[in-house]
Amino acid sequence: MAADRTPQAIDTEATAQTRTMEKSLNFNEYEYIQIKKLNKQRLVDLYTAQAELTTDSSALASRLAQIEKTYDQSILKVLHTNVHTTYAQLRQTTNPAGTANGVL
Repeated sequence: MAADRTPQAIDTEATAQTRTMEKSLNFNEYEYIQIKKLNKQRLVDLYTAQAELTTDSSALASRLAQIEKTYDQSILKVLHTNVHTTYAQLRQTTNPAGTANGVL
C-alpha cells in the first residue's frame, strides 16, 4: 500500500483499484460508484488497522481478515450475480491484503 495516506491519495488508489476491477468485471455505472466507495472504505479500514495494531501482529491479522471478509460480502451485494464467479477468481489472483501493485 502507498505510504501516502492522505484522503486524496486514498481516493486515487481507490479509483485505480476500481478501474482495474472494472476491466475484469465490466460493471455498470451504479456498480462502479458503489464499488469505488467500498474500495475507499476498505483502504481507510486497512490503514487504520495497520496504524492501531502495529505492535500486535495476531490482532492485526485477525482485523485484516475481518476487513477483507466484510469487503467481499459488500462487493457481492453490489455486483450482478452473473459476475460473482469472476469476482471470486479475481480475488484469488490478487493479494488478500490488497497490496499487490495497488490492485484490490
